[in-house]
Amino acid sequence: MLWGCAFAFQRQAAEELSTYSIIAIRFALGAICLLPLVLNSLRRNPACPQPAVPRWIIWGGTILAGAVLFAGASFQQWGLEDTSAGKAGFITGLYVVMVPLLGLLRMQRPGWGCWAGVTFSVVGLYFLSVSGEMTFAPGDAKVLIGAVIWALHIQMLGWLSPRCNVLHLAFGQYAVCGILGLAGMVMTGQFPAIEAISSCLGSLLYLGVVSTALGFTLQALGQKEAPATHAAIIMSLEAVFAALAGWCVLSERLAPRELLGCALMMTGMLVSQLLRRKMKTPSSQPALAE
Repeated sequence: MLWGCAFAFQRQAAEELSTYSIIAIRFALGAICLLPLVLNSLRRNPACPQPAVPRWIIWGGTILAGAVLFAGASFQQWGLEDTSAGKAGFITGLYVVMVPLLGLLRMQRPGWGCWAGVTFSVVGLYFLSVSGEMTFAPGDAKVLIGAVIWALHIQMLGWLSPRCNVLHLAFGQYAVCGILGLAGMVMTGQFPAIEAISSCLGSLLYLGVVSTALGFTLQALGQKEAPATHAAIIMSLEAVFAALAGWCVLSERLAPRELLGCALMMTGMLVSQLLRRKMKTPSSQPALAE
């Protein structure tokens, strides 16, 4: 719900600020919100227990997860400059069929339900995003690339979260993402004006405090026990909330053809999970609660 509503605020912020500015401010706010909790955790447990894997792997994984988070947020924000919040929510929701496909890399074999879900989703994506001239909207393509990256991020957290302190993982991700956003601002020279920040301050606060500090941290906490494929189907509901938020906040409307595409995509998301056969957990991975 928190992420779905964020699409409307991302689109509002995009009217005043560059992509790198939004990402830098958003994730810096997220890191600042978590900093007191991280410091309190270190103060209460100064001698952290030895993790199941070497610490350098945890640190490296956290930095890599932050970089992947930055890439996903960047493509999503770029796409929102040229598409509606509702459409972006449904296209982003395609990660629900991409997660089990990426699970092949972890020796997880998706069943026929996954392939059926892919079929429904691709057909739905066609109705939602391809015009009568057989062209794919540029903004939709960027959001679709972001969906692939989000699927990779979900799989990464599925591996990292059970093996480390979730608060430290979340804080590290946000810090890396904020630094990369700042680097993008410096490289492009797109520094935000105070007036522009003030005009969309409410949107930035929602994105930083609610969507990032709360939403992404809840994701990491949930994936400490929930398998990645289970997490994906639950989080795919952001597509519904994105459409509702776009309607309520931005007065967006979807044409009948686009509504059909949304319905087919949601069907594909549900089919890919509800009719999938049970994934085989590699022996090298810890048993996760079903």
